[in-house]
Amino acid sequence: MVHEFKWNVFQTIGIQVINFVFSILLARILGPSEFGLVALCMVIITIAQTLMNGGLSESVMRLKEPSDQDYSALFVLNLVLSILLFLSILIFRVPLSKLLGASELVVLLPIISTLLLINSFSISQSTRLNRVADFKTQFWINVPATIVSSFIGLAFALNGFGAYSLIYMQIAFASLATIALWWNSKWRPSFRISKEKIVFHLKFGLPLTYNGLLTGLATNLNSFIIGKYFSAADLGIFNRALAFKNLPISNASNIIEKNTFPLLANKADDKDGQKQLYSQLTAYLFAFFIPLSFYLILNAELIFKLVLGDKWMNGVFYFQLLLIGSAFEVATRMGINILKVGGLTRYLVFTESLLNGLTVMASLMAIYFGLTFLTCSLVFFTLLRFSLVQFKLNNYFGTSILSLKYNLNAILTSFFLGMVFFLIYNYSQGFYRLFFSTAVFITVCFVQFFPHLKNRLRPASSK
Repeated sequence: MVHEFKWNVFQTIGIQVINFVFSILLARILGPSEFGLVALCMVIITIAQTLMNGGLSESVMRLKEPSDQDYSALFVLNLVLSILLFLSILIFRVPLSKLLGASELVVLLPIISTLLLINSFSISQSTRLNRVADFKTQFWINVPATIVSSFIGLAFALNGFGAYSLIYMQIAFASLATIALWWNSKWRPSFRISKEKIVFHLKFGLPLTYNGLLTGLATNLNSFIIGKYFSAADLGIFNRALAFKNLPISNASNIIEKNTFPLLANKADDKDGQKQLYSQLTAYLFAFFIPLSFYLILNAELIFKLVLGDKWMNGVFYFQLLLIGSAFEVATRMGINILKVGGLTRYLVFTESLLNGLTVMASLMAIYFGLTFLTCSLVFFTLLRFSLVQFKLNNYFGTSILSLKYNLNAILTSFFLGMVFFLIYNYSQGFYRLFFSTAVFITVCFVQFFPHLKNRLRPASSK
């Protein structure tokens, strides 16, 4: 199981790095408006995907021994729902385009909605692989498909296809991955399924669909508001800033969340062990991600100019704002895992419902107060989520979870870096600023982590 989990980590990192590299190349060719138009399309597609599969695959995976009829029911339900949703988008594409405030979507929506039809053929096959934790097969399917589809999108972009190149890239990935899934699987669906199976899975899946739909609407409301009340270009710039922040922060959060949950679950009856593990790992996270955030904020302008070009420079300020508190986002994921292990899921539901409601309010208020207000609100909600999780953890353990013993190093490092980077910012610029800040960042990381690495290696070298 551990071996298979490593393949899942490799797949996540590999796909994210490939997507990031090609998104940079595409951003040098295309403009913010093209990315914004596709982001608006994805508002509709994401909601449709939730309606199509919300909870159905989870319903099959929860079974101890799913039968062929269970997988066939999943296949048929997804296929029927995808056809209905595709036809709905096709029929209502004009009203949807007016709702989103972009007439170009009248043509784009029918094309990108073919993703629903293609993905309906892959869900049953991917669920079978997930059920047995066969992440190695998924790695060799999804990573090559990502590479090939990225080159296809790049080729279309170089030939002047604009926003269509981004859509064709997604369609190419979905098609290649689906073909590979069927090629590598001997399972084939049967259309002789019982009504009881369909009702059984729908009963489980509908509540999850409702919850997923609410979360999806709250998540995609930002894109809707920015695209409709500002412009597609503003949406493209904002999403690019968010993607740049997510590459180191959110991906690290996802990996840490998946890796720490089994560790914490093994200590379910040992609160002291959970507390010590959380405190130590959080101290390591702060010791790395706080310097990284300082470093990226300081060099954001040069990074955007070198990587994306002058047309994306308006995203620098949003990127810098989003990095504030990003270290707390990583630590929060671990805290949520402890609450899950401790059975405090009701509090998590309350927390997420509260934050989703606040996010909706902030998105609506952004119509009048602008994107800077929305960005600052997202940063505040990150800090608020961390505070709410810490509050419950303190109650759970009966004492403060973040002790000075483990976090003094991160506090002193933050203070030191703040002063040094302030001097670098005021007395250097351009590549000199990048050089000096990089040297300071590497030195700080080396000083903090080398003693721990040395201790880890010492037993091995003594054998």
